[in-house]
Amino acid sequence: MPHNILQFKHKEDLVSDLELPEWSAESIDHAPFAVIRRAPFKENLVPVGIRGKERNQRFASYLPIDKIKTCISPLRLAKEKAWNKNIRIDAIKALSVLPALDGIISAYGMPWGPTGSIGFELATGMPAAKETSDLDAIVCLPQELPRKKAKRLAEELNALPVPVDVQIMTPFGGVALMEYARGDKPLIMKTNNGPKFVEDPWSEK
Repeated sequence: MPHNILQFKHKEDLVSDLELPEWSAESIDHAPFAVIRRAPFKENLVPVGIRGKERNQRFASYLPIDKIKTCISPLRLAKEKAWNKNIRIDAIKALSVLPALDGIISAYGMPWGPTGSIGFELATGMPAAKETSDLDAIVCLPQELPRKKAKRLAEELNALPVPVDVQIMTPFGGVALMEYARGDKPLIMKTNNGPKFVEDPWSEK
């Protein structure tokens, strides 16, 4: 699933037609992890992205399935309340708000998890978030979310002291909760084959 974080051993495990950027060697030495990205899967190859220290340091690659050591999902991070083990929770605002975010989304009975720099830091134990980081998250909803319920959830999230960007993950892709709650149509859905416009995120049409 997109946003899952995969651990591997060596930079040589990665498969790409392009040469790895210089910054990637140090990044992989410190944290040999990659994030599953939205792209078509190739035979026995998972599309992944490598993160560097800076926001503009991102590299798209592939990781062979047999080179994956561990898979950590955002949902697992939330279920295990991984933020309780993070020593920077009081220093980074986006980390400190996670218990409140957990309380809000869990009250709706929605499976959820942190993504982006916050999720990466919780999964790897390596500092990735900055003091100015927003909070990215996903909620996994195989069934349609009533618009009124989405609007109520969005209002609660907007009251948090950190901007929260939640993606609704449906069986067909991901859409922004805030756009769905506003009633925007069409919606932009992120899929493995690229973004597309949809009227109903829970329809294959």
